[in-house]
Amino acid sequence: RHVWVCTNYDNVAAELVKTYKFGHQRAAAETLANLMVETLLAYNDVPRLMELDHHVVSVPTASTRIRQRGFDHSAHLARQIAHKLESGYVNALVRLGQTRQVGAERPARLTQPAGNYLVRYPHLIAGKNILLIDDVVSKGFYCYTYPAKIS
Repeated sequence: RHVWVCTNYDNVAAELVKTYKFGHQRAAAETLANLMVETLLAYNDVPRLMELDHHVVSVPTASTRIRQRGFDHSAHLARQIAHKLESGYVNALVRLGQTRQVGAERPARLTQPAGNYLVRYPHLIAGKNILLIDDVVSKGFYCYTYPAKIS
């Protein structure tokens, strides 16, 4: 229902994400996770957030990108966030296809996710709130909901 964005994708933030994803610098996940958790907690009542029965789930990375990078950057980041929030991480989604968003025009980026993901283990997330983690969000996905609070 809500999207929280911790920073614009420019300058230092863009370099940090690029270094993390393409420079094989897994340690950068710590800084990114801290920024994301701080943003989430800044816009939400911490006791209420901690009461929610939620799991942290990552947006699946294309298998070709995982092989190129040597790790799943999205899952690694989501695990860091789950640890910081003392929440469970569930690898609940699977990606269908290998569509790459880097370099794609904005209209294509906004339509690419449709039909490209499948819930792999529905029983693990049934009845749960999901904190879905990704490293970069296209503006069209958050422009009407930022900043928002969990209700």
